[in-house]
Amino acid sequence: MTVPTWFADALATPYDTAEVHSDGAAICYLDAGPRDAPPLVFVHGGTAHAHWWWPVSARFAATHRLILPDLSGHGTSDRREHYSFDGWADELATVSAAALEGTPAVFVGHSIGGLACMALGAEHPSLVSAVVACDTLLRAPDTAPSLPVSRPPTPGKPIPSFASVAEARGRFRTIPAQSDCAGYVLDHVVPHSLRAEGGRWVWSFDRRILSQFDDDVAHLAWPWLRRLRCPVGYLRSEHGLVEAEVVARLVDELTVPVHLGEVAGAGHHAMLDRPDELFTALGDLLGRL
Repeated sequence: MTVPTWFADALATPYDTAEVHSDGAAICYLDAGPRDAPPLVFVHGGTAHAHWWWPVSARFAATHRLILPDLSGHGTSDRREHYSFDGWADELATVSAAALEGTPAVFVGHSIGGLACMALGAEHPSLVSAVVACDTLLRAPDTAPSLPVSRPPTPGKPIPSFASVAEARGRFRTIPAQSDCAGYVLDHVVPHSLRAEGGRWVWSFDRRILSQFDDDVAHLAWPWLRRLRCPVGYLRSEHGLVEAEVVARLVDELTVPVHLGEVAGAGHHAMLDRPDELFTALGDLLGRL
């Protein structure tokens, strides 16, 4: 397997790890780049973690301060009994206050991470200079319900475990399913996706997240979006979850500047199947913001 030079260089980029406490939970994050550079905060999607973003985000390390948190229930951060976007937004605010001392940052969120960034911008506007959503679930505004829909947990379903990292690598599946993932990216992502338990390996995310959220989270964006007072960017995956016609509604529905882009050839998880194209499209969009 050939690993692109840019990818190997990105993984070699140094970073620090730190943690803060938000509402009783330890929230861990990666911290890289010059301390006095413009800050970018990258927020992962559901069941993912900070290292999903790291190879792409590290390419901005020469020019930006980078903060990559693990939301509660993900990666190395603590778990909770209940998760909410307002709660995740509060975590992002706590990380921002600690790492950036309140300096406004551009928040880039993938999938439900984009919703957490929107909630943050609505509730803590002084911390956010722009919000960029990457294939974040979005429905036409006239179809949005007033409340999210939660599913009860499925009892008795065994938690998958693996004898080795290699076995887990072979069993790795995305949600939603996406088969076209670069092997060299998975070689980086999967080891960071596991924790040891009882002499075996299990996925590190809290499975309660799967029962507390479903596709109806796509209806949650508009109330937060309409409260934003900062520029908004939306980076759609060409073969992702959101129709181009729905994304185009952002320009008409919002009073703030809106900039749109697309990751050519990408599925929903663009950092897994088209990481180079994601970097290029994101760099272009950030330049316009």
